[in-house]
Amino acid sequence: MRPDPSVHYETIATAFQAIDIADPLRTSAPPQWSVADVHSAIMEDAADGENWFALIRDEQKILGYLALDDMVDTPDGPSTGQAGRYCNPITPDQIVAGNLPLLDLIPLFEQHFFFFVLTGNDLTHVVSFLDLDHLPVKLCLFALITGLEAECIRLFTAWPPGIQVQLDRLSPNRYRKALDLCRERFGKEDIRPEQVLRATQFIDKTIMLLREPTVLTALPFEGKREGERFFNQLQGLRNRIAHSDSILAELPTPREFNRLLKRLREVTNTVTQLASHPILPDDAGQPSPS
Repeated sequence: MRPDPSVHYETIATAFQAIDIADPLRTSAPPQWSVADVHSAIMEDAADGENWFALIRDEQKILGYLALDDMVDTPDGPSTGQAGRYCNPITPDQIVAGNLPLLDLIPLFEQHFFFFVLTGNDLTHVVSFLDLDHLPVKLCLFALITGLEAECIRLFTAWPPGIQVQLDRLSPNRYRKALDLCRERFGKEDIRPEQVLRATQFIDKTIMLLREPTVLTALPFEGKREGERFFNQLQGLRNRIAHSDSILAELPTPREFNRLLKRLREVTNTVTQLASHPILPDDAGQPSPS
């Protein structure tokens, strides 16, 4: 039996790991150095790339870390004190494995804004919430959104009323755009409904989902308005990824980022289940009101 289309895209998404977006830890310092000396070392190493942290370590173990935020020089600050005295301890919940899938890393940012990355037996990188704006994360999200779109096509193809019934739920203008695209692509007048379906845009497919009463009832939304807000946000995120814009402008906090990711996977799982086990809607053959 062939796997569901979303499985392929989920596999692509889970291939990206924490190490793919993490920044190297470029600075290490002995505990006897002053905080000011560590600050200077961090700034010097920043010439090779972003550098915000220094590990404080002796010959046997890592004692902790200092960040640039810890080193603001104030009259009563610790800049002349020893780094080993003022460094922050690194607790186990602040460490993630370098091979941790991004989809498992993203929810963790609700606990901490940054994590140290373990490679082998050493801490080699640091990854923060801001690193979620990097290309691997965008590709991961784009793969998940594309997986949802593929499941929508499978659902509408398998749904008992037929593809044309679903297409008729679109506004005349949106339907005409898909039809015109088909004619440009295939160069003929005899266009099949499945061809028009594949020519619809992502937002068209979400409109058809929400206008099919049986599907709307099954989706994890309290109502149609909530579904529209979610899909509009998803469309905006998709556009930002396609144009290489910042996705953190759309998802500015760890909570919002994690909530969208969780909801996206819930919606995809629901559509996948409906496509695998289609149920005849009560109003089969009748378009629902907009």
